[in-house]
Amino acid sequence: MARIKIDINSLAMALEDNSGMMNHFLDKKTGEIVFVSEYDVLDEDEETKKLIEDEPDRFLWIDTVSSNKGFRIMEEFVESLPDGEAKMILCKALAWKKPFSNFKDALHDYPDIREQWFEFHDKALGELATEWLEVNEIDAEVIIVKEK
Repeated sequence: MARIKIDINSLAMALEDNSGMMNHFLDKKTGEIVFVSEYDVLDEDEETKKLIEDEPDRFLWIDTVSSNKGFRIMEEFVESLPDGEAKMILCKALAWKKPFSNFKDALHDYPDIREQWFEFHDKALGELATEWLEVNEIDAEVIIVKEK
C-alpha cells in the first residue's frame, strides 16, 4: 500500500475543533480529513456517514485535544515572552474567567505579539498532529497545503 499524504494543517484544525458540531475522521486510504456534521445539514454528511459505516477500518476518528491542552499552549507562549507590559496583560487574561476569549482580545492590542502567537500556535498544533499520527501508527508523508 502506498504511503498516504496528510495535510498537517487540516489534521491540526480537526484536533483543535472543540465546537462539538463536527466529527472528524482520517481516511486512511486517501489521507483526507473528512468531517460529518452532528446536525445532518448537508447531503455530503449522509454520504460520508454511509462510507464510514460501510468501511469502518478505513476511517480513524480524530479525538480533539482537550481545552486544558489548548490553555497550556497559551501559557507556554506567555512564558516565552520577554518581561513587559504585553506579557503581564496576557498573563492576567489567562487568569480571568473566559481565558480563551480574553487572551484573544488582549492580543489585538499587540499586533507583533499576535503574529508571534499565530506562529507559536501553528507550530504547537503541528507537533500535536505529528504526535497523533505516531500514537495512531499512521505512516504518512506530511504535507502542507497552501490556502488559495
